[in-house]
Amino acid sequence: MDHATKFQKLVQFRAPESLSDAIDAAAGKLLQSKSEYVRPVLDGLVSAARRSNMRADNEQNTKA
Repeated sequence: MDHATKFQKLVQFRAPESLSDAIDAAAGKLLQSKSEYVRPVLDGLVSAARRSNMRADNEQNTKA
């Protein structure tokens, strides 16, 4: 696995202890790891950001 691929699979963030505990509890209810629980949310955010950027690009191209 090259460095770029490895970086795409690794996401780290700082969060209050209470948020970390809440994620652990929610993931545990679904018998998931913290990563398994959070990944779909992050994938959704990335997809939404890409769609937003594409719309902005299309608007810029339409105005030009």
